[in-house]
Amino acid sequence: MRVYGRALPAAALLAALTGCFSINFPRRVVINKPDQSQPKPVPQSAAPCDVSDLPSVPPGERPPLAVLDFQAGESMDKEVGRALADLCRDAVQESAQFALVDRQRIADILGERDFAAAMLCDDTACLVEYGQLVGAQKMMHGRINQLGDILVLAVVMTDVATGKQVTQSTSVSSIEASTDAIPDLVCQILQGSPGGSD
Repeated sequence: MRVYGRALPAAALLAALTGCFSINFPRRVVINKPDQSQPKPVPQSAAPCDVSDLPSVPPGERPPLAVLDFQAGESMDKEVGRALADLCRDAVQESAQFALVDRQRIADILGERDFAAAMLCDDTACLVEYGQLVGAQKMMHGRINQLGDILVLAVVMTDVATGKQVTQSTSVSSIEASTDAIPDLVCQILQGSPGGSD
């Protein structure tokens, strides 16, 4: 009887524990489930920046800015860099914040050899050198690289007087959306340097 009496509480305890788990386990699953009655809001991407919304600068007060052709990745056609730089120039022109130094004027000032070298420039020393030669206060240049179907675009503005990078903006986009990404990048750059101020 004593053996039975000792075994009974142990069996009862085991039964009680097993029953507890079987009752509470479904509740734990339900409690840990996310609430499906209220769906989570989908994050919205930031609205694109529009250069036409930036504050304009009177024509006589606009600092001169030169845009160099973009550096294209090894697997890319160099004409892509020039085309994207042209889009960059159009956005700068539309912003009415800088006096754009014309690409042809840069070529005339530098000559054929130096112009080709200037278009490949992407370090501070040569940006300052060529900026001084063409009379620009700011230099803008960019890089484009392709990773599969994705393009990585980076645009940088450098101050010629100080040799310091003023602003930089980077975008990752599909090939199809790259032409829309450039004006947005330029707008972000100019927002960081309105009217040429640092």
